[in-house]
Amino acid sequence: MAEIGILGRRERAGTFSALGVRPYYAETARQAQEAFERMMKEECAVIFVDAEWQEALQAQALRCRDRVLPAVLFLPGSGVAAEEALQEAVRRALGTDAV
Repeated sequence: MAEIGILGRRERAGTFSALGVRPYYAETARQAQEAFERMMKEECAVIFVDAEWQEALQAQALRCRDRVLPAVLFLPGSGVAAEEALQEAVRRALGTDAV
């Protein structure tokens, strides 16, 4: 069964596990790159990536651009507009308003 994963720091990514989204944790750009590769090997269908790691993972994410799966979505940063965009992304991917 394909799964949905989220890559970010523990305090943000961990909140998604209650929704059935598998969290992958990173505290450094190197850890984020390694976690992204694990997500690819474990065949995540949807990969959410915290905005903090967007620059570090840009090259890896571009490899997925022409593939059907995984869908790689960079989550917005912080603030009200970012939280609203995050809620919309989760609603579209999971079909729920759970964040």
